[in-house]
Amino acid sequence: MSRRSDPLSAIGEAVALLRQSGDPAVRAIGDWIATGTPGNIMSAIGERAEPGYSARLGAALPERDRLIGQLAAPGYSAARVARDLDAYRTDQWPQIGAAPECPHQSGSREATMWRIFQCRDHPLSVRQVQSILTRSARANRASGSDWPGEC
Repeated sequence: MSRRSDPLSAIGEAVALLRQSGDPAVRAIGDWIATGTPGNIMSAIGERAEPGYSARLGAALPERDRLIGQLAAPGYSAARVARDLDAYRTDQWPQIGAAPECPHQSGSREATMWRIFQCRDHPLSVRQVQSILTRSARANRASGSDWPGEC
């Protein structure tokens, strides 16, 4: 396998592949890169593009919400999940948030909370958690699943 010495050629190849996609959003990303369109990539693909909202955040929030759904299963209320997240963010996150890998045992509640704050280091109110859990429950009912996913 040979390595490319020219990064611009690699970008050109990636753009060509994006523009050939069957997904209109993927094609729009390829077009945005290829044409050097000014402005936010999120606007270019028809997504929310507000100050403080980025493509990275747009990808991270659904994962954060999925993980919050895991904390609520089984039998944890939105108030308990919000309380647990607040305690973790206050007590543990300042010391370990910058760790390159999760320092907790895989599959533990602490590992899930670490991953949540890796997605977005931001406090969550009971109301926000309840809204996330309600959306998650609707999505699970629509897909026929009773469980929000594995950690």
